[in-house]
Amino acid sequence: MLRAGLSAALAPDRETHLLHAEAAHQLCLADGLLELLDWTRQGVPADPLACLWLSSLRWHRLLTGAFPDGAPEPPRRPLDAGLAALLQEPHPRLRLQADTGGVSLAGLADGEMAYLSAPSQPSARDAAGLVRLVPLALVPYVEEQMLLSWAEQALALTQGHPEVLSSARELISLIRSIAQRPHMPEAERQAAVRRADDLMAGADDGARAVVRAQVAAAAASMQQDKPMEQDKPVEQNSPEDSAARVGAAPAPVLPQELEDVLRTSLLTDWEQVTAPA
Repeated sequence: MLRAGLSAALAPDRETHLLHAEAAHQLCLADGLLELLDWTRQGVPADPLACLWLSSLRWHRLLTGAFPDGAPEPPRRPLDAGLAALLQEPHPRLRLQADTGGVSLAGLADGEMAYLSAPSQPSARDAAGLVRLVPLALVPYVEEQMLLSWAEQALALTQGHPEVLSSARELISLIRSIAQRPHMPEAERQAAVRRADDLMAGADDGARAVVRAQVAAAAASMQQDKPMEQDKPVEQNSPEDSAARVGAAPAPVLPQELEDVLRTSLLTDWEQVTAPA
């Protein structure tokens, strides 16, 4: 599923690819969730909001080369280190799309952790910020109401208009509803994609494409019990399995270096950390 979004977020640019900044933010948030789940699995208490904030600070450094003044400076993790290497001049393999991620960067600029009760940029309403929240819908073993609260809190780190906070909750609920119906009829799957696109109203085309692609991929990936990815064919052992495959998107192809970073720094560890004990 993450691959589908990344594929939609990339645009060719001569010898490299352009990456939407909020798609990079999504990867950093997923890595923050991985860190949180890993600590929890080890029995070590961890603050979910702090983990999400630190992941956004790593994203800030990825885009700007520095942390906001006065903010904590968490050490690099393999994912943001790998992405930084791909973006490194003078011969980058990835470049960030211009004019993306600006609202989120501004929301982090004061170096203070915002809260839902006192959000950063309380009047800001940038639907592109919803892109980074998608991995929250894929967290296992956590009640939905808790995940919806995390989604609001994660968004409040950078913006806080009530309408966009409401959209955050609905988007996470929508994706989780797909997870609970692995054989969703094609008409309903398409309706879910349309509703997700409605929630992204006002966002740039690139951000909307990411969410559309990920919601469309969610049903197929849930059939494989691998919600983070969609790279293996579903075994069709029944007519229901065959019907569920109708309209499923093909596995997206990423530049090999980005695929390697995604696999080695996020997906493999996610599978291990979220596996049943």
